[in-house]
Amino acid sequence: MSRCIMCHDFFPPDFLTTLEKNDKMCLWCEGGIKLLSYKDDKGKTLNVTREQVVKEYKEFMKLLLEKKNIRKIVFNL
Repeated sequence: MSRCIMCHDFFPPDFLTTLEKNDKMCLWCEGGIKLLSYKDDKGKTLNVTREQVVKEYKEFMKLLLEKKNIRKIVFNL
């Protein structure tokens, strides 16, 4: 899980670029954009905002940590 050095939000790795000293910057801050367009696995163009991606990533991480086996691995329980 990485954090953008500009907006300080957490993003999935595919939405970040690596800068000097291993700092990360999200694609929205890097491009100075509000809406990001990309193609999904089926070739369909999707448009997403930073807020949408951050919200979905937080939900995903919450679901992941609720799984007992994952929680044991992450926290060495």
